[in-house]
Amino acid sequence: EKLVDFNVRVIDSQESLHTEEFLMNVQIPLNLPKRFILKEFNRLLKKNHQGKRGIRTNRFSSALYPVTGHVDIAALQNCLLVHDMKISEPNLKLWQIAQKCKLSKLEHRLRNDGTETSHEITDKRRRLASAADKVLRRAASIIAGTAEGKFPLIIQ
Repeated sequence: EKLVDFNVRVIDSQESLHTEEFLMNVQIPLNLPKRFILKEFNRLLKKNHQGKRGIRTNRFSSALYPVTGHVDIAALQNCLLVHDMKISEPNLKLWQIAQKCKLSKLEHRLRNDGTETSHEITDKRRRLASAADKVLRRAASIIAGTAEGKFPLIIQ
């Protein structure tokens, strides 16, 4: 299979002209005004390019496991940290994992100074457990997607 150069370039010979379905060859007369050329080129691009704003397509990736979406490194590290803690310490409750991994804002974490009422402690534990559960489900989904060869695929 012939590899195609995906850069925008001037075609200097007929041999370097590619006619694949995902390429658009345009002939531009250089004696026209630049504004007119840009306007016409944008019109052609709008008509022929199927991409949408904010959606990245990796159709051309030749990787064995292509990246299928945006990778948020900090969120991924957080997910894996929580997942690893759950695996290494299975007896910990979800709120304890969230407290150790600092999943919530400081005011939602439990303080050890004894100034909180039992109602506040219960409320904070519920919030922490909810945060940990959400991150653990996301981590499990990413791991399941990776097992299928798609990263970072979030399976609902």
